[in-house]
Amino acid sequence: TRRSRALMVSVSLIAMGLMIAPSTAVAQSVWTGAVDGDMTKAGNWNPATLPTGDVVVDITVPGAALNGAGLSLNGTITVGENDTGTLAVLNGGILDTANGTLGANAGSIGNALVQGAGSVWSGPSAIDVGDGGTGLLFIQGGGVVQAGTMRLGAQEGGSGGVFVLGPGSVLTNNNGPMTVGGVGIGTLLIGDQGLVQSFPGIVGDQGGSVGSVTVGDGARWNVTEYLVVGRSGEGYLDAK
Repeated sequence: TRRSRALMVSVSLIAMGLMIAPSTAVAQSVWTGAVDGDMTKAGNWNPATLPTGDVVVDITVPGAALNGAGLSLNGTITVGENDTGTLAVLNGGILDTANGTLGANAGSIGNALVQGAGSVWSGPSAIDVGDGGTGLLFIQGGGVVQAGTMRLGAQEGGSGGVFVLGPGSVLTNNNGPMTVGGVGIGTLLIGDQGLVQSFPGIVGDQGGSVGSVTVGDGARWNVTEYLVVGRSGEGYLDAK
């Protein structure tokens, strides 16, 4: 009947509307530092709103900083995607991310500093330092970094260095291995009463990789389950 045909057309249009409804996915935010170096100011991001998902920091002046403030992201923070980027978590700042990458692609450089008592970067899934580029992570002065898994020199051509220095400075991964030299080159230095806690630990994982770990006087590397030095690559461990 005419009424039933009209109803069918209405239902079809509603279904089409559902299919073509715009996506509600959160867009990637890019750090511009247009105002200053404060990550909690919307004007420092493109688009000019506080990010909640994936973010990219590809500049160094000004670098992105959390100074005694907090920011929570349900995506990945990439510092140095295709260029050079810097990140600082200072003076009790707290950064929560799903994942983190320092030095993502070939030619990129990503530097991060977590410094001061109460300063925390938490990436419960994974943090890669030197994925396909160069990454450096400094944890000092009582700063804390927590990750599910961590890879230093994750991919071929990647180079990653992590430095855990000073009393109260802690790096913890508790949901997979700490891999120093995945396919690339990885360096881990723990000094001056710094502490690294890993579950488990691998130094020199894949063929062609080079991993080096130095544990200085008064510092500790606590490894749960197992520690492999030179799995298929080159591995070096120097514990004072």
